[in-house]
Amino acid sequence: METWKGVVGLESFYEVSDLGRVRRIFTRNGGVLRPRREPFYLSLRRAPSKRYLQLSLFNGRRRIFPGVHVLVLEAFVGPRPPRAFACHNDGDAFNNVLSNLRWDLPAGNTRDRHAHGTMSINVGSKHPLSKITEETVRIIRSSSLSGSALAKQLNISESSVSMIRSGKRWGSVK
Repeated sequence: METWKGVVGLESFYEVSDLGRVRRIFTRNGGVLRPRREPFYLSLRRAPSKRYLQLSLFNGRRRIFPGVHVLVLEAFVGPRPPRAFACHNDGDAFNNVLSNLRWDLPAGNTRDRHAHGTMSINVGSKHPLSKITEETVRIIRSSSLSGSALAKQLNISESSVSMIRSGKRWGSVK
């Protein structure tokens, strides 16, 4: 059975369920706020980052755009602990059921993202702005040319060549 609680800080206006749904429990009639006879279920939308579901709420002065996962945790678990993130246990950012959510520190969130394959890893040649590939690193390390000659030939900086040769950059490439 679905359980409803007031959205923290907006208890007299909105409710959130343990299944991740949100409803409005007031109506505005001529500028006067009144309780609704029937709750109005709000539409959830993808956040601009496209990673989470969020919605538009009015707090009396302005519109706010909280993530649904945060609303569920604040209502059913309690306030966000210092430095904590709202984490999805199964890695599905659109599954905002209470049993799938928890507060955790950044390290726990990162572990989850690695385990679920949702971590965007843009390092090395996978980075969109990278000029250097693993093959280029092997060429730099095996070449007898000077750093400035290699830099000119590969269209990279001399400091990049030096850092690659010393192992301070691209150390994972053997």
